[in-house]
Amino acid sequence: MPNSKIITLYNWALLCSLATFVACANVVIPSGGEKDSQAPFVVASKPANKKTNHISNEIVIEFNEYFKLINPSENVIISPPQSVSPSFRIRGKKLYIGFNDTLLKEVTYILFFNSCVVDINEGNVLDDYSFVFSTGSILDTNKVSGRIVTAPFLEAGKNVFVGVYEFSNGNDFYNRKPKYVCKSDDNGYFSLEHLSMKDFQL
Repeated sequence: MPNSKIITLYNWALLCSLATFVACANVVIPSGGEKDSQAPFVVASKPANKKTNHISNEIVIEFNEYFKLINPSENVIISPPQSVSPSFRIRGKKLYIGFNDTLLKEVTYILFFNSCVVDINEGNVLDDYSFVFSTGSILDTNKVSGRIVTAPFLEAGKNVFVGVYEFSNGNDFYNRKPKYVCKSDDNGYFSLEHLSMKDFQL
């Protein structure tokens, strides 16, 4: 009989302990951590950015996180332009760019990514990223920049394409493709870098 009382008291004490534990426990939803506010950035590339004597038809750019490419056929601007658009493939964190047109000799090429590299989770955008390489032994270093305003109120010309043409005495440049192309930002400013040492029309 005493043993029975001891067991009963033990069970009662255990039950009270469990009840107290359940009452004190709070259900907490696990936190997902701080929101990612950083845009993807480049950690490696092949060739290196601003590489000279590049002859391969492929470029590989690796980012620090998984990303997506928004309308690359429209938002990746190549100067000088090519007759056939390049191909774009994403594998993991790497972007593979394949040139389907012949690269000209002794020419500096600029690939401007017009806010089209975006991370998968939060949609953070990589702004104003350019990849430059030369098929010759030097990189061209000339530059032209400015601001576009629209009439009659002189408002900023947002996302306007700016073309630079090789100089001609006539107006036939309207029938030719521009040698270099860029797009103005939200405030109307534009900048074209790595132009060759020639006379151009804007």
